[in-house]
Amino acid sequence: MLKKGINPFTLFETDDPSEYRWEKVDGGVRVIGYTGSKPFLKIPEVLGGLPVVEIGDYGEDVFCTVYPTVLIPDTVCRFDPDAFCEVYNHGGMWFGSLTVPEEHPFFRMENGILYSKDMKTLFFCFDRGIQRYVMPDAVETVKKGAFRYANGLKFGNIGFSKSLKTVESFAFEKCEPLRHLGGKRELPILPEGIERLGIHSLGKDSRFQIPANVRVLDGVPAASFEIQSAAFYTDTLNVVYSKDKKTVIGYSRADSYYGTDSSVKSVSLDGNAEEIAPYAFASLDRLEKLDLGSSVRRIGEKAFSSARIKTLRIPAQIEEMDDTSFGYDRCNSIIVDKNNKRFRTDKSCLFRVNDDGTCRLMKCFKPMEEYVIPEGVVSIWEGAVK
Repeated sequence: MLKKGINPFTLFETDDPSEYRWEKVDGGVRVIGYTGSKPFLKIPEVLGGLPVVEIGDYGEDVFCTVYPTVLIPDTVCRFDPDAFCEVYNHGGMWFGSLTVPEEHPFFRMENGILYSKDMKTLFFCFDRGIQRYVMPDAVETVKKGAFRYANGLKFGNIGFSKSLKTVESFAFEKCEPLRHLGGKRELPILPEGIERLGIHSLGKDSRFQIPANVRVLDGVPAASFEIQSAAFYTDTLNVVYSKDKKTVIGYSRADSYYGTDSSVKSVSLDGNAEEIAPYAFASLDRLEKLDLGSSVRRIGEKAFSSARIKTLRIPAQIEEMDDTSFGYDRCNSIIVDKNNKRFRTDKSCLFRVNDDGTCRLMKCFKPMEEYVIPEGVVSIWEGAVK
């Protein structure tokens, strides 16, 4: 944040275009990094002969020595979905803060919070010290990771927009949940008009009652949540499914203080389930037995990342599985059905088979003094060997 009384626009300098890292996108280029040394930076309107139309997240293999305060040009009309969100395989934001001219055609900055010009979309809160916040009633969407710097902001001190419809993944993940010292605790009130909630959008250690109008859950929105919407089905083990039971949203009764549940040691999924959403059972840190059923084909990232499954069994029908789907470090062994065409094992290593027959090394489960990587392996997950 800039000090009061300083005209910020006198501080910004345009650096050598070669100091930027960028990539081509529809309509122009996306800036994904800066390797210069200026603390206040004015991004040029053109790089490589193309207009700068997008700000992206920290690009892979980009090393930044400073995280500048950036003045964005009028040509920037969008942000990459991960521009403000930390992701597990690279570094999040390449800039420290943004400054937006008042006359900018697409965005505006109000009290350290970045919005679209019409205030319908809230992109990011740069105010790390924010403790109370009343959301303008024009806001309809809160973007991914929007309040990830707001560690001191409590849910009880947030006034939500009456027009709010979508809260994307990890939007309020770092906000402080409500605590109680006994007795009944009032749950934070969410607007009835909300229709979509992302993964951990309301926090990974918080508790919420989900309004009846919600029709889409991209994953578990909070550690503990109660569903009022008829668009979902909850079984006797507190596992939430889409109404047709084909998508497993996740476990809905984790401890809202720690964000985990140590009491659940076994999970058996409904036979109709075809897909497991990201982070679905990440709160189950004592899970030892897992029955995926006969229909599950896709398993999202970190779905079982805290599990303590001794022997992981991958059925024949599994087609998609993320590198981070399971807490592989806690597994002793893995068994892949011989009829599975997408995954295979070699000694203590798990591989994913690509369409062209090449492979990706996903994980080595046991320490080995020496291992010869088989022919055809073209990529290795960064967490494959520890």
